Amino acid sequence: MKTSKAVSYTLKELSAEDRPREKLLFQGADKLSNAEILAVIINSGTSGRTAVELSQDILQAAGSLRELSGLSVQELISFSGIGPAKAARIIAAFELGRRLDSLAPGSKTLISSPAEAADLIMPRLRFLQQEIFLLLLLNSKNKVLQVEEISRGGLSSTVVQPREIFKPAIKKSAAAVILCHNHPSGETEPSREDIMVTKKIISAGKLVGISVLDHLIIGDNCYTSLKEEGYI
Repeated sequence: MKTSKAVSYTLKELSAEDRPREKLLFQGADKLSNAEILAVIINSGTSGRTAVELSQDILQAAGSLRELSGLSVQELISFSGIGPAKAARIIAAFELGRRLDSLAPGSKTLISSPAEAADLIMPRLRFLQQEIFLLLLLNSKNKVLQVEEISRGGLSSTVVQPREIFKPAIKKSAAAVILCHNHPSGETEPSREDIMVTKKIISAGKLVGISVLDHLIIGDNCYTSLKEEGYI
């Protein structure tokens, strides 16, 4: 009985669609360009355009990898050759990266300053085009128990009710919380609404016995601490 021999190909002999994937498998992901990594994610090109060429078109149209990371499904499918399935894969890949960056290490992260809290959540929020409100749940030693997403809003504001804040905090037996949200504009000046919402949540926290240590506003590689600004 004859057995077929495995055939090996060089990268140049492989089809254009297969090259980035094979390059990743045999040379490592760090050897791929941004366009090649994006090509692996979208998996296929279009008639007359390989996945790599399509990825190059998308990156050029978006302006940068950073800008691409903040695009919505509707904005992604406006690119020729990108449908809902490919758009979903792109968004999922960026979201996984943000979540990995914001995960606490195996031993719980100790938060001893606004800067340390900002460093933890900055990767997850800084490039988003939608305002998102996150909550850091801390134990009695100010170690992070969990990062909880509370709400998503428009570009102008996120409406947050105290009950939405303290429900997960009570469930995780948190002793304190740090409020966090981003300003898609990149500016971190607190709005009148930011200050009012913070004071409302602090008052509610006193009733349930959970301290609100700070409220961080995240911008483009910068942040404002309402505690440091004297609002808390």
